[in-house]
Parts: sequence; structure tokens; C-alpha cells
Amino acid sequence: MLLLCLALQAASAADLVESNGLRYMVQNADSTACLVAPVEGYDSESVVIPAMVGSCRVRSIASGAFGHCNWLVRLSLPSTIEEIGEGAFDGCDNLAVVLSHVADAAMVTRHLPAGAQLWVDAALVEAYSQVGIRPATLIDVDSVHRSANLCDVNHDGVVNATDVTVVYNHLLGYDEQQGGDADDDGKVTATDVTVTYDAILSGRTSGVGDKGYCFALYDSVACRATVRIDDELHLPVGEQLCIVAHDNERMAPVASGTELMRGLLPSGGVASAAGVPVLFLDNKRYNEGTDAQVVMLARTGPDTIYYNDVTVHVAPHVVTDTLRVLSIGNSYSLDALSYMPFVMKAVAPEVYLKLGVMYMGGAGLETFCDSIDSPSFTYFWSHGAQPWDALQGATLSEVLQSQPWDVIVLQQQSSAARDYGTYQPYLNQLISWLDERVSWEHEKAWLITPSYPEGLDRLAPDTTSVQMFERIAESVGQMQAHTGIDLLLPCGTAIQNARTTPLDSLGDNGHLFHHLHLQDGIPCLIETYAASAALLARYGLSERVWADVTWVDGKWLTTKNIQEINGAPVGMSEANRAIARQCAIKALENPLKITVIDY
Repeated sequence: MLLLCLALQAASAADLVESNGLRYMVQNADSTACLVAPVEGYDSESVVIPAMVGSCRVRSIASGAFGHCNWLVRLSLPSTIEEIGEGAFDGCDNLAVVLSHVADAAMVTRHLPAGAQLWVDAALVEAYSQVGIRPATLIDVDSVHRSANLCDVNHDGVVNATDVTVVYNHLLGYDEQQGGDADDDGKVTATDVTVTYDAILSGRTSGVGDKGYCFALYDSVACRATVRIDDELHLPVGEQLCIVAHDNERMAPVASGTELMRGLLPSGGVASAAGVPVLFLDNKRYNEGTDAQVVMLARTGPDTIYYNDVTVHVAPHVVTDTLRVLSIGNSYSLDALSYMPFVMKAVAPEVYLKLGVMYMGGAGLETFCDSIDSPSFTYFWSHGAQPWDALQGATLSEVLQSQPWDVIVLQQQSSAARDYGTYQPYLNQLISWLDERVSWEHEKAWLITPSYPEGLDRLAPDTTSVQMFERIAESVGQMQAHTGIDLLLPCGTAIQNARTTPLDSLGDNGHLFHHLHLQDGIPCLIETYAASAALLARYGLSERVWADVTWVDGKWLTTKNIQEINGAPVGMSEANRAIARQCAIKALENPLKITVIDY
């Protein structure tokens, strides 16, 4: 204590800084810092000493810095540490685990309490063994070979048409790409193109990173991988993250028999979901708008521990609410909602959107009713505007119970949407089934589809595109009268409005929404504006949508598109975006009527 007091007296108030519960003495002359002591009242059992505090390198630990800190159980030492003062850990009777990245083995071992478990970087194991210590080996998940999925040629975490292009370019001699050996036979040939295509067609398109092990964000109920954690986590205020150790070579969560430790975390706890140990990390111990360093650990054998250092950024804004939206539909729902997570985060970051889309190609209400308990759906989801992830073979019952959905969106097949006789009795049956299984308060919404464009062979004989939409609008009105569903997402109406403008010339064959799909760019943004504004009306934030500055290009689509890229995005200009917003605004004002847009 005397040494600590002397150290504190030697530092002026301007030289002392506090960060994440620890106090440092900063030497501005050489841009270094000395860890002096925990802040009074700080008692986290896990402490991560950072390599940097601000712009200063953490070079030393003061004498007696953690003296008699009985609450300290786990400690991580950065590679920047060159000096440890005498008695730095005296009386730390419960310190059993130390992660050391420090090269000076003799210095570290001299100061550790007896009985502490020592884990060191793989490159340092020999040095520590030479001073009489047999440490366990730490392996940084970012240090091993990238991408467990051999078809992921460009290592962006997903297999898509881009990977096929890269392999083709390599075969044609346009570049020296070393990846692409999808069949793992030691050479890149035309066979690898076929294997990559098969991976796309069969849905084996997502990967979470390196060979070996890593850590991934999971759905806290269903316990399925969503996004691999690299170096940063963005933690929205009020949200809890579920983190699971992931075996990348088996493309599955680490088996329940493998120990998942809490690691060096200021907060969080270990639980089990679907037989897999999971770590729950929340922001209750973090200050809003600040950063914190955490280390996650997974023991994969008696002498090996995989770890990952992650910087947690706590969202600086106050989240008004978490909005959970589940859509049940076909490819039209994918078109209409693909951009929504990213636009909504940009215009209303205080609303944390959890969006799920239950997709069945070409299906309508009758098929949805017949397939309630069948694993016939593909489940797409994006939480907090994270890149889309997907699960094939999902059941409606399973996904319905995975979140307390605030809004459940329903949709009819485009070809049947004009005939209310195709809605019933299936719509009432589906609503009854939902009401029996949803115990929480929720709202049902209806996604309005557009009509087919002029010239499409699916348009009924002697029927114009406008007449088809008028029948769709009439059927939606009947649906509201018989079901009481008031919330409309007028995406199709916005498209019909756009057909009164030059935007109708966008897309394949010169027609908006041709070949049954929207083309990326302005067409998808039109529907995104309508759907986002309708949902943000719950918070009085609809007007925010008209200030959106999203610019859709090929690079944007590689990380944010829900499906494969539908060609180059079209129509991206300020003038076209202004027209797109007007189309959506008028659709919200008159969801069952086409409005001629004054552009």
C-alpha cells in the first residue's frame, strides 16, 4: 500500500487516466503508460489489460497494483508489458488463470501467485518451458488459415457467383488467385467450377471463418451460427449477445462435451442452448458509447485453448425498442425486404431491428397452411443490420417460437393475389394457427404485391397491368374486412406508382419488376422505403426514411443482399431516388390506389 501511495503521489492529476475500471499513470514524453491500480470499487473477476490506453502503450504494471484483489480470477497480459513491479499480484489468492502474451517468461513467472494456470501464445511455449513452467498453448483464431469452406475463394464468408467468377478468371489466366481448389485435389480445374456451383445450388454457401475453431454470434434460442466474430463487436444498448465456440472444419457448434469458458469478460455468463455451451454477453457493465476489450476462450484439449481478442463497441444512442418482424412469404418478400435492415439502421438507429423471412419459392397461403410443420422453408435473418444469414429446412413452428415477434407479415402468391377466393379459408386457418401459438402481444401485417407488367406472358388475357393491380387492391380490402389486419406494407403499390414515371423503364426488358423479380438498385429501394416507413410509423419515425442516403452498388450488395446478386444495380441516381421516395410516400397515403407521380 505504501508503494501504491508513493506512485500515486508521484503522478499529477493530469497524468492519471481511467479506462474500463483501471487507473493508469501516463508518461507523455515517451507515450507509455503504467497500470497503477483498479479504480475504487472495481471488482470484476476477469481483467483484460489492453496494449494501448488512448495513444499510449501500456508498458508496465506498478508495484502492488493488484495487491490483495481477492476478486481477481482471470487476467490477460498484453505483449507490450516490459516491467512488472514487486508484489503486483500479492494476495491475489483466487488468481488461477493467466493469459500471457509477454515474451519475458522469467519476469511473468516470477510474479505470478503459486498455483496460477498459465496459458501463453504458441510461439512462446518453448521460452516458458525453459524456466520450469509447462503452460497450455494459446492459439489465436485469427492466426490460422482463413476460410474452412474451400468454395469461398475470395474469403468473404459466403459462397456466391463472385467465387465462380474468380475461379474462371484464374483458369483463363487473368490473375494468380491461389484459392478455388473446391474439390481439394491439389489443383484448380473446371471441376472446381462445378463443385462451387453445386455448393451454391445446395445451399452450402455460408462459412464463419478459419479452420480449427472460432467464435460466432448465434441465435440465442435456436443456437445457430449467424456471424463470425473477427476483431469487433457492436453491442446495441439493451441487447444481449449469444456467443458460441464454433468448429469450422465440421461447420458446427463445438460439442457439449468441450468446455467453453467465460474467458476474460467484465460480464456475461455460461449457459446451454440445444446442448451447446453458450456465452451471454450484455452491456450492463459497459458505459454507453465506450469501448471495452474482452477475450473469449474455448478449451479444445488438455493443453490447447483457442482465443480471440475482441473490442466491444457499445452503441452511443439510446435504443427506443427492439422491433422483431417475421415475414412469411415467397421470393417477393425477399425482394421487398432485402434492403430494409440496412436502411432502417441508417435512418433510425434507435430502433434495433430483428428481421426474419420465412421463404418458400412460388408458394402462397394454401401452401403455407399445408406446410406449417414441414421443414420446407428457408429462414433468412438479419439482426441489427448484420449481413443476412440463412437456414434451410426450417419449420414455421420452430422459427415462430425463436423470438417474441412484434409484427408478423403475411403475403399471397402474386398470381393469386387478385382473386380473394384464393385467400380463404387458408388465411383464416393460418391466422388461427398463429394466434394459438403466439402468447405475446403482436400485430399482423399484409404485404401488398404489385401486378405483372405489360407484356409478361403471366398477365391474364384481355387484362392490363393496371386492371390486375386494381383487383389485387380490391382483394386486400376484402382481406382487411374479414380479418381485421390494418397494418399494410404497400410495397406493390409503390411499384405501381413508379410505373407512372420514367423508373418503369428500369430493369430487365425495359420494365420494372419484369421476370417476376425486382432488379437490385432503385427497384428494391422503392419497396424498402414503403415497408420501412410503414413499420417506423409505430415510433413516429416514418419521415426519417425520406432522408435515406443508401447508395446501392456492387460492393454494397456483396455484404448486404439477401440472395445472389440479380445483376448490376440499376437506376442509382439522386434524381431517381427522389422519384422513388415520392412513389413510396404516395403508396403510404393511398395503399389501395395507384397514384400518378408528379416528377
